[in-house]
Amino acid sequence: MTSIYSQQVNDEEGSRTGFDPDGEIFYKADTLIGSKENDSPVREYFSNFHMWQNDIDIYSYYAKQFIELDRVRMKGNVKFTQDSLILLSPRVNYDGQTGIAETFDSVEIFDEGQYIIANKSFYYSGEKKAVFTSDVWAKDDSTEIFCDKLIYFKESKRTFAYGNVAVFGTYSGSILRGDTIINYKDSSLSLALGKPVLFQLDSVYSIDSVLTVDTLIISCDTMISIRKDEQEQFEFIGNLKLTRNSVSAKSDKGFYDREKGELILFGSPVAFLDSTQLYGDTIVVLTENGKIQKILSIDNSISVSRDTALPADRLSQIKGDRININFREGEIFNILSNGNAKSLYYFLNDSDKESAPRSDGLDRKSSDSLKIDFLEGQMENVYWFGGVAAEYFPEHLVEGKAVSFYLPGFQWQDGRPEIPTRKPRNKRQSTK
Repeated sequence: MTSIYSQQVNDEEGSRTGFDPDGEIFYKADTLIGSKENDSPVREYFSNFHMWQNDIDIYSYYAKQFIELDRVRMKGNVKFTQDSLILLSPRVNYDGQTGIAETFDSVEIFDEGQYIIANKSFYYSGEKKAVFTSDVWAKDDSTEIFCDKLIYFKESKRTFAYGNVAVFGTYSGSILRGDTIINYKDSSLSLALGKPVLFQLDSVYSIDSVLTVDTLIISCDTMISIRKDEQEQFEFIGNLKLTRNSVSAKSDKGFYDREKGELILFGSPVAFLDSTQLYGDTIVVLTENGKIQKILSIDNSISVSRDTALPADRLSQIKGDRININFREGEIFNILSNGNAKSLYYFLNDSDKESAPRSDGLDRKSSDSLKIDFLEGQMENVYWFGGVAAEYFPEHLVEGKAVSFYLPGFQWQDGRPEIPTRKPRNKRQSTK
């Protein structure tokens, strides 16, 4: 049913509680012209056009109404409202039977702190759902989202972003990339699917007058982030890989608390530090002011190091219930092994300056704990504490049998984990 009002008629709206396809549609404007198009009646409205149906209001400069089809084409500063939602576009087509508004050229939506712009959209007033396509940007109080397609649900404030998605944390300095990212604003939770990659930009420092950004990069199969009071936590599920400066790691799953600077790796974790690999049931990476301070291996811990001056099968090892690797200014400061500590060290004899260094046996010790100090990245002193037992094996007993002396639980992996090449997407240069 259709009613027409002149500009002087009072806007008596009646009940306006949700879209009803049988709801009466009202129209008014400064000027109305009736005609026919393809033998079907049409009406054209000029200047200050206003139509409403249930809880929907639409304003524009010009509109053409296709009476038999119950459709309206509008252009010229079109404004569409439903409850708190405001939609702005140069051109909008509205279907009175379905309550669907189609926008052209560009579209902006404002809704209780949510702002979305795109090149094109469909708004389903019955479901209170908007579908945006082509160069989409969405912003709320904690995130900015860039993607190829986005679905927004007005009632729950949930967004489903698809295709080349990037989510920028307003307060966290994080960038989350993925094929599909779902944002549940009502629970401050985001779910990223399709090999997502997290870039955590933590600190900027100068090396030889060159500014360097300290960035933590993490990829996995599925990523969940939870935001609360400007704090953010992440859960990583499946094929976790990370890198930060000279440190990288991988595991089956992990948890990251950005505020605490704590990253916990579970499920066959391994950390790679220059020529050293660290294994254990759980690995914890602790940071402070954006820099790694400590890496802990908890239970069944073993550290394995390679010296390129030694044969490839001569890998020095440290074992214990728990291994702590402490950092200072980005370099290893010391390594502590606590509980059932064991060490295996292959010697290199370089006393003859006129000939190449040669292998010279090995040393194997056990103790309650041990400590290794480093100076400028090189091992300086080793200390064993409590119940020390030592064995030395000369070279003639080791040659060709180096592997047989390895400590229990030995592991070594060739090659570091490679992060998928999904680079951070630039923010939209917007003046909105």
